[in-house]
Amino acid sequence: MSSIRVNNLLDTSGSPIMRVGQVKFGESNAQHSTTSSSFVDINSALHLTLTPASTSSKMLLLFSTTSQVNGSRGRYTIHFSGTNSTLDGDANALTAYEGSNINHAVAFQYVHSPNTTSAVTYKPQVQNQNGNTVFTGAANKTMFTVIEIL
Repeated sequence: MSSIRVNNLLDTSGSPIMRVGQVKFGESNAQHSTTSSSFVDINSALHLTLTPASTSSKMLLLFSTTSQVNGSRGRYTIHFSGTNSTLDGDANALTAYEGSNINHAVAFQYVHSPNTTSAVTYKPQVQNQNGNTVFTGAANKTMFTVIEIL
């Protein structure tokens, strides 16, 4: 069997061609609930650790679940270990919704530039600003995928 090895892939104009480095996937069938007004981890099965191949790697994060809130607003974000903070800052969420006792589809994607070659752990988190109950994975799977783009 033959192998082709190259240092860089370029298109006809000389621009680098992006390619997938690695893919990590986590899923949970368990329903998670919280009344925390601070962001809390949803499920350890969704904690994904990748070691970027290069400081210029980008991480494409894909998250989806079904959620229900019992009053106020459910908010979702991704925590990462590189700086021990959320991707969007401590004051905001990547997505939020309102509507008591209604199942909502929650799905978002985010491109993160960790700027490191050290291992980075990504963890989906949820909160309810007013301490009411937020259910994650209400009658459906919760899925989280991280794809390294070189």
